[in-house]
Amino acid sequence: MIECKQIEYQESKICVLTNDLSSKELLSFFENKDLYKNELKSISTEHKKKDFISVRYALKKCMNGKEQVIYYTPKGKPFLYKNKNRISVSHTKNWVAVIIHKDRKVGIDIEKPRKTLIKVAKKFLSPTEFDFYNQLTKDEGFIFLRIVWSAKEALFKIVGDAYNFSEQLHALPFEINKEKGELKLIHTDTGKTYLMQYILTQNYTLTYCVDNE
Repeated sequence: MIECKQIEYQESKICVLTNDLSSKELLSFFENKDLYKNELKSISTEHKKKDFISVRYALKKCMNGKEQVIYYTPKGKPFLYKNKNRISVSHTKNWVAVIIHKDRKVGIDIEKPRKTLIKVAKKFLSPTEFDFYNQLTKDEGFIFLRIVWSAKEALFKIVGDAYNFSEQLHALPFEINKEKGELKLIHTDTGKTYLMQYILTQNYTLTYCVDNE
């Protein structure tokens, strides 16, 4: 079974996907299997092969059935060769997420909810964010951490140089919703503000952004 959630946002297309198929079963949904033949040969584990094909399947959904090779820059940013679409990719246990836009930079992150965020909160929250976090209830605080961590991961894929999340990416105060909402992050190096969207489920935290440039 393949479960695929598709979202459209500011002229971008998003696919969030999970499945219980093997890599061979997933590959059977592709017309041009040779497109990925060489890359798959270099992948040794079934889990990584499945992740690899799942991402390409999600991309295929975003591109109305067109099958594409994903290339990567030396810094690990994905791009499509001879194609103007901008792309961002993320995966966590059993889930992958892909976003594309015809010409704007995009960032996406999908994360499995994990309590370890509580232990490392000071490492990715600014002092102002941490003070706000400490005023929340236990449940609200965990939701806040899920959203802010994932949002900073997604924005990092757009700005590319914000390695210190606590100093370079700041979340403005926002209303915490248990299912979906939005927040704004400031990239302190440039002073630019980005609008982030988030969706929360029991299985994952999803955040994404389209650069307003």
